[in-house]
Amino acid sequence: MANASSKKIAANNAKILANLRIGFLVVNNAGTPNYKADGTIASGGDDLNAEGLTAYMFDIIYITWFVHITTAVISSKFWYTYIVIPVYAGFKLWPFIAPYLKSSGSTEESNEPAGPAKSKRQAKLEERAKKGQNVKYKR
Repeated sequence: MANASSKKIAANNAKILANLRIGFLVVNNAGTPNYKADGTIASGGDDLNAEGLTAYMFDIIYITWFVHITTAVISSKFWYTYIVIPVYAGFKLWPFIAPYLKSSGSTEESNEPAGPAKSKRQAKLEERAKKGQNVKYKR
């Protein structure tokens, strides 16, 4: 019984790993050069040494390798290393986001009067009282 269960798990794992290998090969063929029949290069592929997003993707791959190896060998707490990715993204995006956050808060404060805030209804009632107008409703 236990051996049959192990065989099912092993077969299922083999299928999953085969799918992962195929997916890995398909995704990573973007950098593979294509050659013509006469041996000349048709397309050199994407530049895998490019700065920017390509470099960040390699960093994510390296972090994933680190997490997988250390989790398998040392401790499952190394999964927390993945928090580095969004923290770094926030660090890089902060200079672009911060001016919008600061400018939206300062415009609201500069438009407000120095005294206590009044509702629109209170302001209208005070204006009417200053003018001396009484509003009468007729049916």
